[in-house]
Amino acid sequence: MPIVFNIYALFQAIIAVIILWVINFLISLLGYDYNLIGGTKEAFVSLQILALITAYLDVKGVKGSLFFLPTWIALIIGSIVVFNITHDTEVVSNQAFLYLSSLLIIMIYFRLNRKELKKNWIKRKEILQVLKSKMSANDISKSDYWKLASHLYYKPSYLFLHANSVWSFLYPDVITGDEFLKFYQEFINTVDIESIESNRYNRWTHQLKKSLHSANRFSEYQHATLSFTRFANTIDFMNEVSKNS
Repeated sequence: MPIVFNIYALFQAIIAVIILWVINFLISLLGYDYNLIGGTKEAFVSLQILALITAYLDVKGVKGSLFFLPTWIALIIGSIVVFNITHDTEVVSNQAFLYLSSLLIIMIYFRLNRKELKKNWIKRKEILQVLKSKMSANDISKSDYWKLASHLYYKPSYLFLHANSVWSFLYPDVITGDEFLKFYQEFINTVDIESIESNRYNRWTHQLKKSLHSANRFSEYQHATLSFTRFANTIDFMNEVSKNS
């Protein structure tokens, strides 16, 4: 079975292994006989450390995946498998350490991710106000507009769009559905759609604007993940056009 991973998983692996090597070096300097690099009994601990590091990198935008799972989740699963192979699973203390540490990594991830999402969302709302102010004063060029648009763009997760109640439970007080809808209604209103120099991108943006303004509440929005992907493609296209014009 081939190992399936994306390029970000490779970046994560390089960074995480370097950090793990440094930790292992410091442990050896302190005189402890604990081998995180290559040790059989220590392998599950190494995988847990790697899971924590890659979880942090995932929060910061380096979103690696392994077998179509986020790398950090795949590593937690791997640590459990390795533990069951290399340790006496009847020893309750060993199992307790494994599952408690796995739970801790998951809790740390969601806590860090919540803070990062909230920070990025506040930043986007601030950029939108700057953009609207510049447009009101007629103080923005076409190229500057699309540069700001690329910083404004936010593609919500599949969970946010299709299971918003679950998403809201995991990330309370970050972004509400209605807040997201209002943001995108205001954002799409700033787009001069007729100036988009491609029939395809022009049509896609019209479709997104129509679907956004057809809803008064997020629950009424007929959301399609593809619509936001297409809008991102439109922004990238217009940035390229602006550079070359």
